[in-house]
Amino acid sequence: MLRFVDAKYSNQQLMQWKERVTDGIPYWRGRGVWISSTAAAVDGSGVGIGVPDLDAVRGDLDARYRPMTLHLVRLDSRGSSI
Repeated sequence: MLRFVDAKYSNQQLMQWKERVTDGIPYWRGRGVWISSTAAAVDGSGVGIGVPDLDAVRGDLDARYRPMTLHLVRLDSRGSSI
């Protein structure tokens, strides 16, 4: 069965938020947070952010980029899965 649903965010919104997160990488590095990747979710559900320590940064990232839905993924500094 094929089912069509609306995306939570438009591609334009996702790209703006992805750019905002990417532009903030120096801010986060200055606070000891390594962001290794950013990506717009292809299903329109939010922005993916790759970080080494999910638990240490989840609250700070959510607070800074609210109301965007973030999908945090555990990645090392080269963007490889941990």
